[in-house]
Amino acid sequence: MADVAAQVGEHDTRLWRFIRHYVDEAGLYEDYTGVEAIGIDETSRKGHRYITVVADLTGRNVVCVVPGKDANTVKEFARDFMDHNGDPYHVRLVTCDMSPGFAKGIREHLSNAHRIIDRFHMIRHANEAVDKVRKAEAWDRPVLRNTKYVWLRSDAGLTDPQLEVKRNLARQRLKTARACGMRETLQDIHADSASRMEARRDSSRCARG
Repeated sequence: MADVAAQVGEHDTRLWRFIRHYVDEAGLYEDYTGVEAIGIDETSRKGHRYITVVADLTGRNVVCVVPGKDANTVKEFARDFMDHNGDPYHVRLVTCDMSPGFAKGIREHLSNAHRIIDRFHMIRHANEAVDKVRKAEAWDRPVLRNTKYVWLRSDAGLTDPQLEVKRNLARQRLKTARACGMRETLQDIHADSASRMEARRDSSRCARG
């Protein structure tokens, strides 16, 4: 904002005041009647000042931005939602990450909603788990060192030499290869499922073994 202020010859404080005024004014006319599916995610700038963004998954619009990233942010969203004709009880579906705070807030303030872990966060956690297995196994199997991206990238994203390395390592019955296979199965479930609810059901079956 400081760069914009310099270009237009105004103080950034005044620009922020204008922005807040018009955003607040526009918010008075928002109507969330009928919104039943939402997505919740948090973001931050350089690890500080977290905000939570709530979007209408059907209308593909941002419906609320709340400071923080815990159960209270869901509470604040529910309050704002009701102020704009939304009914928290009629929210049937919420996608989010694995945050315990979000889970608690959804249970308490969106009690009729099914919570689904979105694909991005699920695969990210799966990748982290695969690499954790690789690092631990590499102590006894040095051949796994410097192979991080061989396991984390899809086969389509690997070069021919990398793909050959992966295939050769997979023949050695490594724990890392098994972990990678589980991650790939999870990706296949989401790619092949006809709907998000089907993906949720199949993921649960996979987790139960």
